[in-house]
Amino acid sequence: LYYTLLHYTTLYFTLLHSTTLYYTLLRNYTATLYYTLLHSTTLYCTLLHSTTLYYATTLLHSTILYYTLLHFTSLYYTLLHSTTLYYTLLHSTTLYYTLLH
Repeated sequence: LYYTLLHYTTLYFTLLHSTTLYYTLLRNYTATLYYTLLHSTTLYCTLLHSTTLYYATTLLHSTILYYTLLHFTSLYYTLLHSTTLYYTLLHSTTLYYTLLH
């Protein structure tokens, strides 16, 4: 009877220990997997946000630069045209008055 009780007690504690160990390992594995996935997701979203922000800023900067250059080019050609027109009119007027005189 003593050895039977000892055997069953030992078996009980062995099973209890194995079950506890199993659940501890399962819990640790699940927690590790969860935090790894959370970290990966956070990293992915951070990279996605940074990439989106970079491309949005670059696109905005490029668009502003494009329109600024376009504006200054248009302004340059407008001034060039006005100056040319002014000197053409001045030359024509001078020529007219010279011929008239």
